[in-house]
Amino acid sequence: EGATVREAADTARPWLRTCHSLVRTLVPALPTRAAPAPEARHARLRVEVDGQTLVDLHQPVEAVSVVPAAAGTARVEVRPLSVGAEASPLLAEGRTVTVSGAHFRYRADSLVSGPVRTRTWEVREGAWGLTVPTAQGTGRFKGP
Repeated sequence: EGATVREAADTARPWLRTCHSLVRTLVPALPTRAAPAPEARHARLRVEVDGQTLVDLHQPVEAVSVVPAAAGTARVEVRPLSVGAEASPLLAEGRTVTVSGAHFRYRADSLVSGPVRTRTWEVREGAWGLTVPTAQGTGRFKGP
């Protein structure tokens, strides 16, 4: 049933389809050769939805995911790092999602990118957008 609802949402709002795997998996920057490989992948990130902080740097997270929601918004789910008992995910809906923190990698449309310090995604009709820093300030990359 969940897959059917998701497929219907993708068909009705193709502009949001690309958000499905937008920040699904966060991968810390590659460690140096001397550092042991981390067993649990987590990152200390600040996640904002429409300017409101969902999680801040003091709380490590395992994953952030963005999926289509109603009325031209994206549903953001942050999974805090849990030790022992499973922590409840933090949920929000909005049109702009900003993730920032120490160098982190992210997966969007099946491609791993980074390491980066900050990324902002905006939900827009008919397209997706990614705000990237440039030498002169902030540039905008517009996808297909």
